[in-house]
Amino acid sequence: CANLLVGNSPHEAGLEVTLYGPELRFYDDLVIAITGADLDPKINDIKIDNWETIRVSSGDVLSFTGPLSGVRSYVAFSGGINEETAPSILGSMSTYIPSGFGGMNGRALGVGDKLRIGGPSSSDIVYRSLKNPPNYGERFVLRVIYGPHDDMFGKDTLDTLTRSAYTVALDSDRMGCRLDGPRLDHLNGADIISDGNAFGAIQVPGDGLPLILLADRGTTGGYTKIATVISADGFLLAQL
Repeated sequence: CANLLVGNSPHEAGLEVTLYGPELRFYDDLVIAITGADLDPKINDIKIDNWETIRVSSGDVLSFTGPLSGVRSYVAFSGGINEETAPSILGSMSTYIPSGFGGMNGRALGVGDKLRIGGPSSSDIVYRSLKNPPNYGERFVLRVIYGPHDDMFGKDTLDTLTRSAYTVALDSDRMGCRLDGPRLDHLNGADIISDGNAFGAIQVPGDGLPLILLADRGTTGGYTKIATVISADGFLLAQL
């Protein structure tokens, strides 16, 4: 959505911002858009809105106060991020921090980093906004399909998963969303022969506390997966 708002192709690289965003100074006139969580973004200390096209001028500063709704924002720039800043690896400019590659030298951005943007804004940029954007609260209902290892749990345990309230544990990150709440009992242990991990798969390790796998998950895993969050709810899952 952020890319479409600034006139980019849908797959241009942007910035993912979690909880407390960076302070960014612009050195050219261009167009930006911020989608996802409301982290209280400001241009020169003046509040701006998510989900719409925003013109910025050379010298302007974008900052974020902190989360008001959701936890992850996405910032797109007209023209995208230049490959001089983030060379494409395996067809992607994304950063994969656990293995230290992609993006800007495989790490999160830091003080003094400079991003080369593909091009300044042109005079024919069209103002756009998204009608009825999502509003992330503090309670989420995530829809799931059972499997692939739901046969390793009893019916009572399946009911526990879908009828209980869980809270997000503090040690959650981009690899997985750990949940605190009722424990899920295995019929015959938690281990399986390792198989593929999909985004949104719900692993249940030996302690019985579910773990929802996210973008930085391992390719394969050896814990039972009781269910998988449907892809249509992936955007909600990311805002937990």
